[in-house]
Amino acid sequence: MDGVQVRTLDDVVIKQYKNHTQGAELFRREYTAHKRLWWATPKVIAAYGMEFMTERLPSILSIPVEESRQYKEHLYWLVDHIHREGYWHGNIDLQNVVIHPTRGPLLINWEGLTVASGAESYDLFGPKVITDSFDKDSNYGFWFAEGPTYPHTYWKD
Repeated sequence: MDGVQVRTLDDVVIKQYKNHTQGAELFRREYTAHKRLWWATPKVIAAYGMEFMTERLPSILSIPVEESRQYKEHLYWLVDHIHREGYWHGNIDLQNVVIHPTRGPLLINWEGLTVASGAESYDLFGPKVITDSFDKDSNYGFWFAEGPTYPHTYWKD
């Protein structure tokens, strides 16, 4: 993604946002998610300037599909709860889901965070719920999108 550089070490992920308008906006969205929706994100170890360091967790895609199904209901609840808190993640793709050993599935890559503008969750139901405050022509992922790593397709609901 333009505006952000990601480095992974043994047990941490470092995201550094470039110091320009786009980078600042992406950093603001990620920061908002970690502050307001902390229960849905990996733990922040440090934040300074336009850089975050978070705990590194395994991707849900790194475990067998059948084993990953155990997290499906919790992930659906998590996405719905984010909407109830007044936000949309903006890209519910399993590439953005990590597994915490005690907290279960968590979301990463919050650069698409948007204030929810409708009664239904974009993250669950997609473009049909979009109002003027969100890019209707976007190609962001949602639960029922068609694609190899979207929940509905991946788990063959």
